[in-house]
Amino acid sequence: MEGLKKKRFYAIGIDFLIGCFMVWVVEAVIRLIVPPAPHFFMFPMGCGIHFFMYWFLCKDCYKGMSPGKRIMGIQIININTLNIAGSLRCMGLSI
Repeated sequence: MEGLKKKRFYAIGIDFLIGCFMVWVVEAVIRLIVPPAPHFFMFPMGCGIHFFMYWFLCKDCYKGMSPGKRIMGIQIININTLNIAGSLRCMGLSI
């Protein structure tokens, strides 16, 4: 069980780093498109943060594995059916 906890910790770290990199890319692209103006100063960062929140909430929705979990070889399953957890369960919503 201790090994699984380490794998989950490493998977979260990998997902966090991937999410931060994606925010940096989204923010850089928006800064290239949107001309610099005082009232749009926080717009690129706001878009990047929203993208990060979407990524972090929905990262496990594809086959119960985020990129970090895929790298570490773990997957989210439904404990009742022992099948891959559905998208809503992966986001923390149970039906």
